[in-house]
Amino acid sequence: MPVRLCALTEKVTEEAFVRIVRKELDAANDAFAAEKDGKTYAVCSSPIRDAATGGEIGKYVITVYSNIEQQRNEILDIDIVLSNDAPSLLEFCKKLPNSSDSNEYYEVITEDGRHLAVETVNRYAVPDELEGTKREVYASALPFELTVFRDEDAYNRFCGFAKPVKAGGADVEVHGLSTTFTCPSTIFRNGEDDAPWSFVAGEIKNFREITLDVDSVSYKAYLVVLRSALGDLPTLVGNEVFDTSEIAVGKIVGMNAYIKANFIKDKYPNIR
Repeated sequence: MPVRLCALTEKVTEEAFVRIVRKELDAANDAFAAEKDGKTYAVCSSPIRDAATGGEIGKYVITVYSNIEQQRNEILDIDIVLSNDAPSLLEFCKKLPNSSDSNEYYEVITEDGRHLAVETVNRYAVPDELEGTKREVYASALPFELTVFRDEDAYNRFCGFAKPVKAGGADVEVHGLSTTFTCPSTIFRNGEDDAPWSFVAGEIKNFREITLDVDSVSYKAYLVVLRSALGDLPTLVGNEVFDTSEIAVGKIVGMNAYIKANFIKDKYPNIR
């Protein structure tokens, strides 16, 4: 169950996780049921609020499988997504091997041809197969490794481009990576083939401080919006996990992150 609290804290125990699931099930205020491949699923969501302002910044999304044979409902997954008003159009190229009834992961291509891996949320809101199709999703990022760079030069020095590199025998110099560079898995160490995360870079467009209460513990964080290959990309950056002292508009972020591709912006449709 990839609830992906890695962007906020590394201290959630199994007992705390169970309490979180029970609390968010009780707080769920929207739901729908759908069938896929002869199986029945229910999906419900509850709001994630900034404890300082009360404003909604995202949702917990819980997927439940209705096991008719054993006459019981089973929780398959709990996800976190951040609110995003701007959809991204993605081409779903290949379902990744880590996919299951709980989560589906895909390699996708953005409108300008960038490749990355995403994790679908509210997958059962789309009854059709995704491979080979283009879909609008509402993207957000939950990083587990993140660095803030002063500017594009500092970012490219970190990425190994201390000076321009000539492209073969051509009279062309490459100055470094784009500030909206993406790739599946990671570029900085040996990555796992078909890993469900991506390296994503972006320029900080805006940010604000938030406080999230999780299992009776308050966590300080920043909700950062990046200009990225996916468009505006809301990103959760927890003070406990990352160095947030350099966050400022115009700086460049490079991160390894779980990219959530959410099919539902607001209320669930009546799908059943």
